[in-house]
Amino acid sequence: ARNRDAPVAGEAVERIAALYAVEAKARGQTPEERVRIRQAKALFDDLETWLAQQSPNTPAGTPLAGAIRYARARQARLRPWLDNGTLELDNNTAERAIRGIALGRKNRFFAGSEAGGATAATAYTIIEGVTRSRRSRGRRG
Repeated sequence: ARNRDAPVAGEAVERIAALYAVEAKARGQTPEERVRIRQAKALFDDLETWLAQQSPNTPAGTPLAGAIRYARARQARLRPWLDNGTLELDNNTAERAIRGIALGRKNRFFAGSEAGGATAATAYTIIEGVTRSRRSRGRRG
């Protein structure tokens, strides 16, 4: 089943990549312009139809069938992305924003004491603030 599923999986990746290409063109635009770009170029409806067509032709219990089922179950929650220019296609921006917090928590776990953890937390906060400040001004930090 794996070799038979490969072309379908490859096409799915290409179709999803097309959505990300549209989003790349919309990034940095006003919310209104982002909606216009998404609605004019997004291939969302085609992806939705294609997934529905693939579902009955994919052997149940395969990883591909699970991926198609997963995608179809979440399409209704993704659809508002087309009409709301403030929404992102994924949550990567939010995850990057909290990455420092998660890493800091992991690092502070091994600080040795409560006071050591507090000192490390202060240092990480200062370092993260300086790094963000440099990034926002276009410098590498």
